[in-house]
Amino acid sequence: MTHKHLNEQFGIDQHLRFELESEGFVMATLSNKFGSAKVSIYGGQVVSYLPEGAKEDIFFLSEKNSYSAGKAIRGGIPICWPWFGDDFSGYGRPSHGFARNQHWQVHDSGINDDGGIYLSLLLTDTESSLGVWPYPFNLLLTVSLTDSLGVVLSTTNTGDKPFKISQALHSYVKVSDISSIVVEGLEGKHYLDKLDGFSEKIQNENVIVTQEVDRIYQDAPKQLLMKDSGCDSNLEITSAGSKTTVIWNPWQDTITNFPDLEKNNFRDFICIETANAANDMVNLAAGESHTMTASYKLL
Repeated sequence: MTHKHLNEQFGIDQHLRFELESEGFVMATLSNKFGSAKVSIYGGQVVSYLPEGAKEDIFFLSEKNSYSAGKAIRGGIPICWPWFGDDFSGYGRPSHGFARNQHWQVHDSGINDDGGIYLSLLLTDTESSLGVWPYPFNLLLTVSLTDSLGVVLSTTNTGDKPFKISQALHSYVKVSDISSIVVEGLEGKHYLDKLDGFSEKIQNENVIVTQEVDRIYQDAPKQLLMKDSGCDSNLEITSAGSKTTVIWNPWQDTITNFPDLEKNNFRDFICIETANAANDMVNLAAGESHTMTASYKLL
């Protein structure tokens, strides 16, 4: 469906518009009294969120993105599904699953009683997906713009066999400088350190980043707070349907492995990811559903 047809069927005057970007990707722009957000139909991915009165976007988006089919968009909130992290199946499947590399269908849009606006996108199984992951499914993403940005990811097993998923909302939070931020709420929590063979460790204090980090926090709280002293802002992240939080920053050496990032971009973001990962994988019997949510609010 073209962006013109999408505007005719799902567009909302002055609040939701679909546009064909210069790279050929269709983007949906949501705007209302609470701010604005942009969602890529490719990948089902939030790429921008600017709350009303904010000076900077909440999310980092790489200037080196190529916006080409089959390649994930670096930044915003990529969707890792139906597996998170490296694929250990031996079948040569891509890391973080295939949802972030697919064109989604626009499913619904509307305005809530409080003036909030929402957009729903749908991904279903195809011959291609069944070739790498042999399970029928419905994956519904709903992005809502109210006094916070809400992201709801619902998985339904539409087949007759059970399956297991791991997943993440891989949010790239923009920061003034990585040395200026602290993440509160994970003190006392155990985490798996990917950089040390997934050994289990404990977070004794608030999270600060002074080197490469890649951690899966277990039994994570429902609410985290990122404080950025460089721009005097606080971002509250609230989650549900998730028991794990992933913290990632590649730092100056590992970032050279990512051609879609500048060498100094490690200073510009921290990934704070709402996830079902490690021991928090989700088992779905035939017909069952699971919903994971995250909201982002600038305080």
